[in-house]
Amino acid sequence: MKILLVLIINICSCFAISQSEQEAFKSGFKTGLAMFEFQLKNEGIGIKQAEFNHNDFIVFVNTDKLPLAEILYLQYQANRDNFKTLLTKNELIFGSFEREADARDAIIKIKNLYDMTAKLSKGSDEFYINPIYIAKSYKKFIEEAKNNNNFIYTGFLLIKEQPQNNHSKKDISKTKQKYFKLKNLLTQSYINIFKGNSSNSFKESNIVEKQNRYILDKKVSTKEQEVFYKVKNKNLYFAADDVEEENE
Repeated sequence: MKILLVLIINICSCFAISQSEQEAFKSGFKTGLAMFEFQLKNEGIGIKQAEFNHNDFIVFVNTDKLPLAEILYLQYQANRDNFKTLLTKNELIFGSFEREADARDAIIKIKNLYDMTAKLSKGSDEFYINPIYIAKSYKKFIEEAKNNNNFIYTGFLLIKEQPQNNHSKKDISKTKQKYFKLKNLLTQSYINIFKGNSSNSFKESNIVEKQNRYILDKKVSTKEQEVFYKVKNKNLYFAADDVEEENE
């Protein structure tokens, strides 16, 4: 009888531990989904420049010495505490403020909530959003799909507009689009940060994993004699050596 009682107690104890672990897993899983959804909606999957007004005060914490899991959990907590966060390669931004006093209040709040020392910057400084959680998941998805011989398309779908019946052939020829195509399966894309004609204005963006076809907006020649092809209606450029022009 005593042995049976001990067995029942041990079984109940094991069941209690299992339930606790299950709840911890569910909590962590929900947190992970929340972060995935947040980054996909607010930060996208590629590196891009954060858009701040030059006179804003930016509050951020250096994350270069923090593990990835701690960074993501800190961002998750900050979002729950109503901070408008953005993640860069080495910083977690807690928001931008029009008044310096409000920014310094945020620094104090961050210290009290997370025991971390935040810093202050100006909106004129450059910050580049780097959604590492999404990017890692996206890269892994692409690699696994390729290994399984699945077809993956990561470019833009271009839909050619049909000319209206009331347009003459002369009118259509005036608006004829020019296209260009990427030569290689992997191609570096660029964004024009300062909207200038210097090579320093062009920063590396995403790697395009397809020989995509784009509508040509214009060719941009820099002062350093580099030539970039601009995609129509987008801040997206490719080096001339990586593309070839096509007829419609």
